[in-house]
Amino acid sequence: VPPEPGYYTFYTRQEFTLPDPATLTNPFLNIRYDDAYIAYLNGVEIARANITGEMPTHTQPADSTGGNVDNSGISGAVDLTPHLALLQEGTNILAIEIHNAGLTSSDAAVLAEISDFPDSPYSAIRGVRQLQQLIHLRGIYSTRQLQAVLGEFWENHFTTDFDKVEDYLLDLDAFETAAAASDLAEDRIRLQAEIEAAYIEWEEYEFFYDNALGYFGDLLLYSASSPAMLIYLDNVLNVAGAPNENYSREIFELSSFGVDNGYTQTDIEQLAKCFTGWTIRKVHATQKLPFPASARTPPTDDSITVATETTVLDLGGAWRYFKGTTEPSPGTGGSATTLWTTIGFDDSDPLLWLAGTTGIGYADGDDATVLTDMQQNLSATPPVPGYASVYLRHEFTLDPSSFEALRLAVDYDDGFIAYLNGTEIARSNTMGGTGTPPAYDSLANFSREAGTDEIFDLGPHAALFNTPPAINILAIQVHNTNLTSSDLSMRPRILSQTFTAESIDPVDPNGVWTFRFDPAQHNLDAKTLFAGSPQQLSIPADRSGPAGVNDAIDVIDAMAAHPSAAQFICIKLVNRFVSDEISLDTYQNSSAPAHLLEVMDNAIAAWDSTTPTGHIGTVMRAILDLDQLTGAFWMEASRANKIKNPIEFINSAYRALDANTANDNLPNRSRAMGMTLFQRDDPDGFDELGIFWTDTQSLLERMRFSQGLGANAGFSSGDWDIDAWLAAYALGTGQQILDHFDTVLFASSLSAERRAVITAFMDSDINGAPSPIDSLSGNALTNRIEATVGVILSLPEFQYQ
Repeated sequence: VPPEPGYYTFYTRQEFTLPDPATLTNPFLNIRYDDAYIAYLNGVEIARANITGEMPTHTQPADSTGGNVDNSGISGAVDLTPHLALLQEGTNILAIEIHNAGLTSSDAAVLAEISDFPDSPYSAIRGVRQLQQLIHLRGIYSTRQLQAVLGEFWENHFTTDFDKVEDYLLDLDAFETAAAASDLAEDRIRLQAEIEAAYIEWEEYEFFYDNALGYFGDLLLYSASSPAMLIYLDNVLNVAGAPNENYSREIFELSSFGVDNGYTQTDIEQLAKCFTGWTIRKVHATQKLPFPASARTPPTDDSITVATETTVLDLGGAWRYFKGTTEPSPGTGGSATTLWTTIGFDDSDPLLWLAGTTGIGYADGDDATVLTDMQQNLSATPPVPGYASVYLRHEFTLDPSSFEALRLAVDYDDGFIAYLNGTEIARSNTMGGTGTPPAYDSLANFSREAGTDEIFDLGPHAALFNTPPAINILAIQVHNTNLTSSDLSMRPRILSQTFTAESIDPVDPNGVWTFRFDPAQHNLDAKTLFAGSPQQLSIPADRSGPAGVNDAIDVIDAMAAHPSAAQFICIKLVNRFVSDEISLDTYQNSSAPAHLLEVMDNAIAAWDSTTPTGHIGTVMRAILDLDQLTGAFWMEASRANKIKNPIEFINSAYRALDANTANDNLPNRSRAMGMTLFQRDDPDGFDELGIFWTDTQSLLERMRFSQGLGANAGFSSGDWDIDAWLAAYALGTGQQILDHFDTVLFASSLSAERRAVITAFMDSDINGAPSPIDSLSGNALTNRIEATVGVILSLPEFQYQ
């Protein structure tokens, strides 16, 4: 919007200042690019990739698709040592030209810096797999382990589904139209939808990670207004007059209060009305508001907002029309064809192709040309058999390049297909599945009453237009729902539109998705929640315009401060970090163990102590008793009584060995153990109780993973340098290795019987015959250590947090 012819290249320049070039003793150009680039330093070429020719023109494509933005393990480092003489004191210029592989390429990018440090392997998040891998990478490598664990905790708590987000984008009219242009375009749009869905999910998770120890109210409001959640729980379908209760139910039950804990069905219904009009739109990346402005003062316009609209062609007169009693251009065996829609078709026979003016139809009072014999009336004299369709053709001249955007506006009853110069350009959803083209006696699937225009973008079809003075043909076949239908109507126009500066095509890959509040779809009734309780909240009527967003925000703020939220969230945090032996029910009736009741009381007191309430860092300090180190978290009763979830298990295994990930296969291992973040169909998230992870299949997958990781083999594919590990911890004997793991992993709590079993395994060969590990060397020693580590990581004791 408007049609984009595209271009192969873009050029970028960056000034930078060097007080003393000699300070860069070993400089590198670190560059990420897609698909090709040439880099210049102060006017001299210093590097290039994937482009040939001494001086490529702006119309030269990259030699092939490529680059390193989307490929892990490929360094973008270029040694600038041979070009040190180019650097000068004061101002320097780094200039880069980027070449794309094709005009319809899904992306182009450049990220560059000059540094004393070479670039490291890099992996872009292009889909859900890389996003899931990020959870593992942070859990394995981060120096902020509590934040990493809580980031995963909040992502699971406010669970959403990448697959549903991707499907939603693909179902948007803009994506469907773009995909329909060609098979190549369909592949590109599907890739774009995958990338954008992954970005939507990543952006949500990144907020949860960055604010994992922040205020619960911020987390709750961000989740409610995130495109991922708005799509996942159908709030994008929640409109005035037809409230959708999916999200209002789950924000109570799963996100804030817990099941039946301080709210009623009436509260759910009232909150659904508060959330009407909460939807999403795409914005230019530079226009996206930061949180909380993105939630509290969101945009109200759609992705594309019309600034001006003019009727270019009313197409009122000079129509030729054919009554659909037979095919207008029958093919072999009388089959339907589109020959009648083409420029060269002969429609001059006045007995077959009649002359008329739109609207064309009958019985609804807005038709200039009335089809008196279309409605079947077998009781008339003589009987009128009727017909199901009518075919229209109109000649016109138009240069689409003279307009910012062209639209086909169609006011119709009941269904139609429109063609431009022989090619289908628009079809009503009432004609889905009726054929291409539909036969003359096909019926519309359901009725649609005339009175409002349906708008179709002509931008994707600009190449079909013939430049004046050459003529164009707009052809339309109109179908009724049945032969006795009470009316039929067709009135087409071609419109010229201009758009606001904030407008962006939903399929534009340079935009990003954000929360939008649509005042036109918001319920303006007064609403009351928590009626009769100390927390009763009254929402005034007639909050029109942008102020209507505050109906739901006021409730979210009240929910975050509600005692039920403090109880529910603190219970989940205690379940995650301390013990499964307490629940909302056992806390409320004081039947949980005393030390767990105490830690819950301390957590809720910490929750209430902050302004606003619910600061998670303060709550975690109380749960972990970081001031005294004597609370429930540190008690013997809390040791080794929490089963790790699969992500914790995998990450802790890598950390136990100081191993590096050798590939991006960890999400598959987590999935095999039963846990897949970002792709959960059910909105409840994975259970924090350890019993959820103790079925036979999950435990078997854990053992397979442990043995593979210990052996640096198979699907686990860790990169574990045994020699470096032994040297780092000064381990020279089998007993030292066992002592090391007992101390580091089990706090020296392994029983004598367990240590004896491991020792016997270490000192036996593959057949069980005596073979002391301390007598081995070389590959034999390495193999024995690997096998022993696989056993240790498979122990029941290692399953616990």
